[in-house]
Amino acid sequence: MRKISCLLLLCSLSSLTFAGIEKKLNEVRSEGKQICRIRQATELARTLIRDSFPHRLPQIGDYVALTQGTSGATVVCFQKNSEIAVMRFSFDEPFANQAYRVDSMYIAASATETSFLRVIRCAEDVVAENRDQFFDLSNPAVHFRYIPTISKSTYTVYAIPELKNDTTHVVFGGDYLMRFDRQLRLLIREKLHDQLTLVPKQSEAKRTVHEHGKRHKLITATDYATLLYVRDRVNWKEHATLCRKRVFITEPLTGQIRVVRRKDYEQ
Repeated sequence: MRKISCLLLLCSLSSLTFAGIEKKLNEVRSEGKQICRIRQATELARTLIRDSFPHRLPQIGDYVALTQGTSGATVVCFQKNSEIAVMRFSFDEPFANQAYRVDSMYIAASATETSFLRVIRCAEDVVAENRDQFFDLSNPAVHFRYIPTISKSTYTVYAIPELKNDTTHVVFGGDYLMRFDRQLRLLIREKLHDQLTLVPKQSEAKRTVHEHGKRHKLITATDYATLLYVRDRVNWKEHATLCRKRVFITEPLTGQIRVVRRKDYEQ
């Protein structure tokens, strides 16, 4: 009877552990999908301006993207060094080659759009100041895209690295999280990976890998967003994110995540 009770207790603890992981993964998926939509919409807006509105390029300084519901997104383009909005693009998912609405005259930015612009600029200032050399700014080929999200009391800004002149690799790591209060005061800075890793978009391997760092327990929302973002641009079927005790194997095309123990994966 005692053996049975111990076995039940161990099973219960194990199921609680995996239930906790699944809850965290649901949060990662939700946040990652939002980050991905913001990146997709911003990229499409940039492409549309370059191809269809090239005369507006010199005056545009910042792009602010906001998700709408569970599928759409809006991108507002602001004048350089001002809070004057000059264009707005509205997109449906999966972001076809055309915007379903373009506003280019008499644009008034909403309070939320303006607040997102301000928190992006605050994040840029934090990185530029680089107090305590917290951010790795040593690679001139890398620049950051700043992606803000909002909760009830705080703004979260992800600083996601992109390569300036390399379209053949996917960037994992080298990313940061900053959190601000509603008065735009910096609350926390967090390094999400221990290092930056470049993975070829075209690989002979069916599964690619990056090391998240053994102090990290879970795949990040930025990892998941990157995998969704590049799913139509890579030829590999799976990507493994190596964490402290577990490995998270993601299928970019479906977004499905499998979790295996790291010691089993490395055998």
